[in-house]
Amino acid sequence: NISEEDVALLYYSSLLHDIGRSISKEEHHKYSKYIILTHDAFNNLPYDLRFNLASICYSHRKVLDEDIFYYCDKNKKIILKLICLLRIADSLDHSHKYNIALNKVEMTNNTLFLFLQGLDVKNIINRLNRKSELFAEIFNVKIKIEI
Repeated sequence: NISEEDVALLYYSSLLHDIGRSISKEEHHKYSKYIILTHDAFNNLPYDLRFNLASICYSHRKVLDEDIFYYCDKNKKIILKLICLLRIADSLDHSHKYNIALNKVEMTNNTLFLFLQGLDVKNIINRLNRKSELFAEIFNVKIKIEI
């Protein structure tokens, strides 16, 4: 139940969430937000869209952007859903070097099964488990990996 506009926001968040790595690997989430909010390249974006994009990119790691808690409940719920999805996707490709394929996704009894294939799957399982905590809370669905 995500609108086309929200899908587009998730898409652009996925492209930009690591943009801050050009400044700092360890704190790239903070710099991604900073770049999106301050760089002239984003000046043509409507303020709300720009702010949402920055907040989602900031929140793709361990900590949620505190600014999200000032959103109205409807917007906060949507942004949190998008963050959950970005976190899952990011955990599957966090190093940008693993060769992992997502072969199938299946939902059974409030558990989302991700069927993964590749030599490096075991390297991302812990990261995926950590990053799926918010997903489980927001969607009331657990994520399990099947190899």
